[in-house]
Amino acid sequence: MTAYQSSLSTLLAGVILPVDALLCTNSHCSLHRECLEAYYQDIVSCLSAAGSHCVINVPSSKLDIQKHWWTPELTTLKEQCIDITTIWKSPRSGPINTERLKCKLRYKQAIKDSALEDDKKLNDDLFNHLCEKDDVGFWKAWRKRFCSSHVKPTNVLNGKHGDDILSEFTQFFSNNFKTNSANSDSKFKSEVDKRLCALSCYTLRCTPCRVDVSSLLTHIGKLKRHKAAGFDGITNEHILFGGSNSRTYLLVA
Repeated sequence: MTAYQSSLSTLLAGVILPVDALLCTNSHCSLHRECLEAYYQDIVSCLSAAGSHCVINVPSSKLDIQKHWWTPELTTLKEQCIDITTIWKSPRSGPINTERLKCKLRYKQAIKDSALEDDKKLNDDLFNHLCEKDDVGFWKAWRKRFCSSHVKPTNVLNGKHGDDILSEFTQFFSNNFKTNSANSDSKFKSEVDKRLCALSCYTLRCTPCRVDVSSLLTHIGKLKRHKAAGFDGITNEHILFGGSNSRTYLLVA
């Protein structure tokens, strides 16, 4: 985390502050919009670059998401099998082939043992949760094992494949909800447009509130971890672990 904060501070030091926009006293000024947008993009680039430089990214193919029982020992055995298979060409006899077969057998047996041990551990956990009358813990362990890791998208629906599935969903869900009165959609649309128009007029009349350090720190503290990144690729962790220097630049933005 210290390395990330140090790298981020170094990158942010090269960001040019929008001085003219900061000195502008017009509450509804639109002249500095491009300047502020460029400043925002510079901060995003710094956060992304510091994260890529200091945080190790593990490809999804190496996470073994479906194999929840996977261990580092299995990875080592798998690499040994790959290495010995690379050395071995084609003969079905000889010391290299014998060692290859032994390595492959150890790898397969280790996979079976790891999966069996994980099943025993799950049964013990479920049993303990039941004994302690911990319903939340029981179903959390159950869903972690049987639900979230086995959800797969459908490839065939009513005999249709690929993009043709979309029309099946559209046809099915279009009949799920129908209004009781005629022209109700137009009525609601008109009402929403009026409210949006009134809100925009109110926004132009009111003075925008200023964000201070205390308010910024409060909202940063409410950010939750392990959430998906936004459209700009920045996660909450980028901001939470950015340190005080990054918060100063965010306050300006």
